[in-house]
Amino acid sequence: MKKILHLCAICTFSINTFAQDLNSASWLNSVLEIAVQNAEKEKAYVVHAETGIFTINKSSFSDYTSRTLFQGTTYTVTIFTDPRIEDFKLLVWKMVDNKWQRYDSINTSNRYSLNIKGIGDRERIKVNPPADGQYAFELISASSVNKTGRYAVMVEAISNSNNSTTNSSTSNNNNTTEKTGKFFVSTDTLWSANLKVDNNNKFQTDGQWSYSPLRTLFEINPAGTVIVHTTPDMTSSYFVQSKSNDGVVFTYEVKSDAGNTYTFKLDTKGYVLNIYGKSSNGQWFVRSWHVRQMWKE
Repeated sequence: MKKILHLCAICTFSINTFAQDLNSASWLNSVLEIAVQNAEKEKAYVVHAETGIFTINKSSFSDYTSRTLFQGTTYTVTIFTDPRIEDFKLLVWKMVDNKWQRYDSINTSNRYSLNIKGIGDRERIKVNPPADGQYAFELISASSVNKTGRYAVMVEAISNSNNSTTNSSTSNNNNTTEKTGKFFVSTDTLWSANLKVDNNNKFQTDGQWSYSPLRTLFEINPAGTVIVHTTPDMTSSYFVQSKSNDGVVFTYEVKSDAGNTYTFKLDTKGYVLNIYGKSSNGQWFVRSWHVRQMWKE
């Protein structure tokens, strides 16, 4: 593997023409920022975003992006390039017995058929892992001209697990977490970032996300007054001070057993649990957990 990259989420996006060099890093970063913002508006689970540079030394180019994918989640992987890379193929590989085996591939467009201002090519593919495992995404340039170009890699993750149970729960009086029985939320990935206030006095991330594959369990008691979070290393309790919901997003204002205050926002449609808090130095932050499953007992 030549290079390991992080991935992020994307939904369908539109691009305005900016007064800048369409081959520049700032241009591709602007496109990536638009994609992430649109994904967040659609309540997609935004994991991470990254751009890079590659050089074609021959008539073709290849590079790898790899990560662990989990069963029960549908991943949409998207790669796009600047105008200098007019055509490429996206290949998906799966690690089996310590060897890479080809899983799938796609090459449906090029710069001319895509016809998007400022984009060379874009390919998108869905992956439904039959089991947890390591997957690699290979970018192979089909350009006939040797050039240096820029690319961006993005992924959207949507849990398939227990959808019918969750939908049934949310449709009954819009009280998913407040019925008889305990409510459980299992997670498999944690993304963390600091927050800053924008010109509209709203929180925005600083764009520097850190990633950790971590399986944990949140347990909400039947009365919805206590949330217990269990990790491989420790168990923490959070006491609910107030709560509200719109039938999809359940918000809890809580105080931890250590005396710290947080806001929990559980998005039962987007399969995301966001926890907002403030560090001892006054820095606001968000801890974004990817929800693997939700169920009641």
